[in-house]
Amino acid sequence: MASWPEEEEEMYMIVLGHGDVVLDDAGDATPPSSSGGGGGETERMWATSQDGWVITYDAETLATALCRCSDGGGGGAGRRKMVVVLPSFGRAPPADGSSCTLSGDPTGGGGFTVVIIEPPEGSALWYYHVGSSSAAPAKWDKVEYDVETLLS
Repeated sequence: MASWPEEEEEMYMIVLGHGDVVLDDAGDATPPSSSGGGGGETERMWATSQDGWVITYDAETLATALCRCSDGGGGGAGRRKMVVVLPSFGRAPPADGSSCTLSGDPTGGGGFTVVIIEPPEGSALWYYHVGSSSAAPAKWDKVEYDVETLLS
């Protein structure tokens, strides 16, 4: 089983909608509380199908983020945490047990889509285009559907 080095953690924070990458190793930027990895009682998480990426949501602050921790690639570089700040789900986030995937690499710089499909008994698909140049406010799109109608 892999273990994390006991060295200082570096945090990289990507703030969407601003086109900036904020390095938080000096404490100059404050990430959403859900990106802190505290795993508090109000925090919910959904693993994506991409290795190490997790969507986090804090029901108290409504902060939503896509996070990934890595060991820095060896060589004693310490832990790094990459955080992509996402629009909030508001007070009604996706159901527990939802499936999540990303259409591309969040570190690739070309944009990607986050897709969340609620469990089989659910009837919603959520998606958000990361890196969109739209002037519209950033928000999740939610499509509700009836599986029986789709299959008939």
